[in-house]
Amino acid sequence: MADHKLTKTVGQRIRKARKEAGISQERLADKLGLSGNNVISRWENGIGSISVEQLAKIADLTHRPISYFFGEEGGEKLKTYKLEQKIKKLKELLEE
Repeated sequence: MADHKLTKTVGQRIRKARKEAGISQERLADKLGLSGNNVISRWENGIGSISVEQLAKIADLTHRPISYFFGEEGGEKLKTYKLEQKIKKLKELLEE
């Protein structure tokens, strides 16, 4: 029962993050190297399982910490994470 609830939470968070990032299911599937958007739809509906690697890629593409997908509300944590990502990119630019 707990696993089903977690799968639903992860799926709902994938959908929310994807939409907020302006990424279609088709584009996300393409970025993950998947054919078609059926797998994304299944994940978002809490059907099937997603690998940690795929979830990490989605987190990166949607600019969210991976913990977000497990139900962390993350208002302040999400802002902090986004700031950390901007600082990381700035450091990379300065090192070039």
